[in-house]
Amino acid sequence: MMDQGFEQVASMGIGMTLLMAIMSFVIFAMAIGVMIFIFSRVLKQSRDNQKAPELSVYATVVSKRMRVMNEITSYFATFQVDSGDRMEFHLTGNDYAMLAEGDYGQLSFKGTEFLEFVRK
Repeated sequence: MMDQGFEQVASMGIGMTLLMAIMSFVIFAMAIGVMIFIFSRVLKQSRDNQKAPELSVYATVVSKRMRVMNEITSYFATFQVDSGDRMEFHLTGNDYAMLAEGDYGQLSFKGTEFLEFVRK
């Protein structure tokens, strides 16, 4: 009689172990899938930027912002072209420091990649 109870508990333990192994594999596979997806998006964006023509337009710096995550600072600036359209670019710290809101000048970019801004 006690053997039956022990067998039930033992079979439940094996089932739980199998369930945990399957769940661990699924979570691991999902994490790998997310990393592959992010890597492919970055690669596609880079390829699109390489194919894009280099453009230069007159624009005004309308805003600047920083984002700090895990002690890494990212810099962004938003430019408004004469037609009224706005574009935000990721900048280096040096480029960010050289800009002030309200600056007007020639903005050069290639796809979504900021190249330079020359004040007029």
